[in-house]
Amino acid sequence: MALSDTLNFFAQDQLANFTQQAINGTQLFSVRITAAYDRNAISDISPFNICNVEFKVTDDIQEWECRATLEGQAYGVGVGLLVQSGSDIAANESKQFYITSAQLKLGYGRYRISVYAKRENIWYGG
Repeated sequence: MALSDTLNFFAQDQLANFTQQAINGTQLFSVRITAAYDRNAISDISPFNICNVEFKVTDDIQEWECRATLEGQAYGVGVGLLVQSGSDIAANESKQFYITSAQLKLGYGRYRISVYAKRENIWYGG
């Protein structure tokens, strides 16, 4: 596999901030997800086949998921490839995981990697 066949992550820069607000009754909640990763392209060749991802949330969350979609395709909670997920992260706690080239099964191309967090049954992020 040539280096030109790398799988590229879709992101504007190395650090992306995602904020979404939702209204729950009369209270306004906002969960901020700050995500960072250690490379913006991966391939099938080791050690370039793994990307480490770390994210932090501003509020306690019940559940989280990381999704991958090809650039230009629809994305959102429950859309695309589920590459990692988990539950119960405390406010300001960091979570680390990795994505491998083997997990990106939609073919070669640029992928959008999105992290979503659920608090009080409302999903945030993207």
